[in-house]
Parts: sequence; C-alpha cells; structure tokens
Amino acid sequence: MNFPKLRVRISVAEGLLLLPGLDTIVKSHAGATLGSTLHCYPFDRIDPVRAAAIYRYRTYDDGMAARVITLRRKLLEHSQSRKFRLDAFDLAVAAFALRQWNDHKPSDATAVSSAAVKRLQKKIERYRRRAKRWAMKKCDEGSYQETAERWRRYVAWMQYHLLYFKLPSIWRPRRARFWKEQRQLLALAITAALRERFLEISSDAEMTRIVTILSRSLRRGRHLRSLREVLKNPQAHTDFLVAFVQKRLVLKALPGAPVPAWQAYSERVDRFIAFARDRRSSAIARIPTGNAPAVATAEQEHAVQTPHEASDVLTSERKIIVSMESIVAELAAWFNNDVTLGFERPVVEQAQFLIKHNLHEQYRRQTTATTIRGLIEELRPAEHPQLAEEPINEYVGWVLGCLLAVRSDRSAIYDGVSFAFGRALAIREGRHNAG
Repeated sequence: MNFPKLRVRISVAEGLLLLPGLDTIVKSHAGATLGSTLHCYPFDRIDPVRAAAIYRYRTYDDGMAARVITLRRKLLEHSQSRKFRLDAFDLAVAAFALRQWNDHKPSDATAVSSAAVKRLQKKIERYRRRAKRWAMKKCDEGSYQETAERWRRYVAWMQYHLLYFKLPSIWRPRRARFWKEQRQLLALAITAALRERFLEISSDAEMTRIVTILSRSLRRGRHLRSLREVLKNPQAHTDFLVAFVQKRLVLKALPGAPVPAWQAYSERVDRFIAFARDRRSSAIARIPTGNAPAVATAEQEHAVQTPHEASDVLTSERKIIVSMESIVAELAAWFNNDVTLGFERPVVEQAQFLIKHNLHEQYRRQTTATTIRGLIEELRPAEHPQLAEEPINEYVGWVLGCLLAVRSDRSAIYDGVSFAFGRALAIREGRHNAG
C-alpha cells in the first residue's frame, strides 16, 4: 500500500553516514541469496532450541527488502537539491541503517562523526513520527499496523540471518536468569509480607516497579541488609519490606482485614451521628403543619432534642483549646531543637504526602497533656529517632500525633506542618543574620 510521503532533505554528509549501514544490509542480503550464511545466528544449526527462542517471529518480506535497496539507490543517485520523498517505512529503513553504523562503527569513526550520527537519528525519528501520524490520518489505521508488523518481522529476519557479526555471550543469559529468579522470589516475599498485614499492591505494574527499585537498592548496599539476606529469610524482614512498600505506594486493605481501634471508633461515631440525624429528620417530618397551630408533644420534643444532644456528647472529643499561632510557634521550636539537622524538609514532605492521601490517622494517639509543649514531650519516642531504622517516619509520627491531638481537619493539620516549617526556617535565618 502506498503511504503519504514527506519531502526530507538529506545532505551529502548525512548520506555518507547512512550508506555504510545500507551497504552492510544489501551486501549481506546478496550473500544470503547466494547461499552464504557467514553472518547468520551462530547456533542456528548447533542448538535448535536456543535458535528457536531468538527472533522467533522473523519472516522474510520481498517488499521490505525492495525498500532497503530502493533507499540505497536513491542516496547513490542523489539529485542536486538533495531532497527526497520518503514515507514512514522508508524513514524506518534509514533509522535501522543508522543503528548498524552504531553497532559496527568504522575504524575512522571520531567523536565528531558520532555526534553527527546522533543528530541525524533525532532528525530521522522526528520525520518518521510525522509521516506515521500523517499515514494513520490519511489511510486506514489497520493497513498501517499490518505494514508495521511486516516491517518488524523483516527486521527480526535480518537480525537473525544477516547481521550477527559477534558471537553471543553464553554467560549473560545465565546471569539474566539468576537475576530474574531473584526478582521473582523478592516479589513473593513482598506479597507474603503484605498479606501478613492484610495489605496488597493494586496492580502487577506497581509490583514490578517496586521489586525493581528494591532489588537495585539492596544490591547497591543502601540498607543494613543485603538482597541475599532478605531472600534467605524473608519472614525476619517483614517489617522492612512493608515499610519500604508503604513509603512508595498507597496500599489497599484485603477483604476481611482487622480494623484498627481508632478507625472502628470513628466509624461507630459516624454511624450514630447519621442515625441520630435521620431520627431527627423523621421526627420533624411528623410534626403537623397548617393553619392551625401545632403543639408538639413531650415525646416529639424528646425525639427532636435527644439525638442532637447525644450527637453533641459523642462528637465532643477531648481537644486542647489552642490557637494556630501557638501550634506553629511550638512546632517551629520543635523543628529547630528536636529534629536532626537536614531531616526537616524530608519530614515535612512525608507528612504532607500522608495528609494528602488521608493516611495520617494511623498516628492518632491517646494523650493526657494539656499544652502543645506537653504533647511534644508526651509523644517523644523512647528511642531517639536518629537511631531508628526509618528516622523520617519516627519524626513524622511524632509531629502528626501532636497535631491530631489538637486538630481534626486535614487542611488545618497540613497548614500546621507547613507553617511551622516555614517559621522554623525564618527563625534560623534570623539567628544567622543576627550572628
């Protein structure tokens, strides 16, 4: 099928960069036509099982082979203007030829020529995408996808039969298989650890991403344990695995998961308030209306007033009456005096993330202090946060516990953390300027 073509200017220097790759493909193709298998996959006749797994969807295509030969002839028989009319697949042939230049660099290649190849690759890719969009707009999308699949299969055929210039390493697949097995075991360990806490990752893509991040992080020695230690005894590292995943993903609870005490209490209060509101609405609806004055009976008054009073009793949790200014002032002093230098901004960012995703309620605690300073001292961890495995989480739990004891609104808690950090920075700069 004929696809719309673009006018592309290819200079003499750019043509010289394209021709070596095209020459390699055309000459190898001519040798294969004469029966020469010099650059075929080395294990083609030695190991049929391994050979069948390499480029398994390879297919020879006369039309695509003609495109390669035609593009080479156009570049050799160039016109004075150096402007060529090429469609998306002609440009794909040019991009493939440039990749051959990168794979088999000439002996006289320099840094200048390598930079020129990169610029030409970007240029060809830009025109190829433009031609692709035009072709899918002007022609049937199914026809384009069919031709694209033919081109992919023909590229696989060329890679297998014409362009194997190096003997494949026998160690790389073994190492790759070993790493793959490690990632699979790590995924099973993460799944088991989350199921123990009645949590799960929502999608396979997120699991793949978290396994990749964790395996690389463990291999680079960024934690107090190695990847082999985690895989050898994953049950001993359940807390580490769960904390690592919770820091990067929002997990969903499994069906039948036990509800925390604070959440059960909050749900009971909400249900009772809703029930009381419904009773009050129904009682008001039963009061007669009209021209004659309606006299509410004692029972009706009791039905109207009792739910309201009960809801007030249940919703009036013990709160410390304190202004936002006092909260900001005390937490600013906490940032400057109690938080390790350099940890302030990560603590604020982690706290803001938890508040935005409504994950801060887990830090609510039963307290007895009546001042912000008293709350800070009451909720102070028994062990210094710097000595903990996740010091940022310790600081975050500390500050959110203080704020949840005096505020319930998410926006107020968010503002308290943000304003306190800003006040701490202002105080620190004032001290620096005064000194």
